[in-house]
Amino acid sequence: MIIWITGLSGAGKSTIANEVVKNLRDSSQPCILLDGDKIRKAIEDPHVHYDYQSRLTCAKRISRLAQMLEQENIWVVVATISLFKDIHSWNRFNFKDYIEVYIRVDLEILKGRDSKALYSRANKGEVSNVAGIHHQIQEPENPDLIIENNLPLADFSTFAKKIISLTKKDIPLP
Repeated sequence: MIIWITGLSGAGKSTIANEVVKNLRDSSQPCILLDGDKIRKAIEDPHVHYDYQSRLTCAKRISRLAQMLEQENIWVVVATISLFKDIHSWNRFNFKDYIEVYIRVDLEILKGRDSKALYSRANKGEVSNVAGIHHQIQEPENPDLIIENNLPLADFSTFAKKIISLTKKDIPLP
């Protein structure tokens, strides 16, 4: 099973993905979390940056890694921006059990949260190639679930349980 969680920086992907993984592990389901930022750091490719093509390359790597783990009967939870129709289509075609979750947050709200100071640095011209600012995003066309995460005090546990319920597997949740 692949649970692919996508959305802009600061939308809550990693927080929700960690909650999903915690719930799965608490129910003895073997799983692994592939976080886009951590994968990028682990691979540390000096030729891959944050431009459009580099982001697409990273997304392809994560898809291939998820596919390899799926073939080993490991559940994979992915948290990555990867807002590319090509990736979503490839995933749907190549993964046998695939759930796509889109965490949608208004850009103005993300700019207000700005936990990594990414959006404020982009506005000052200190960073470029920010998805949603410098790169137009491609929202998933048919995600299995859209989570609107515009509220300040989101219930990540409820989001995680909603995602797990989409697996149609009998997983006892706490």
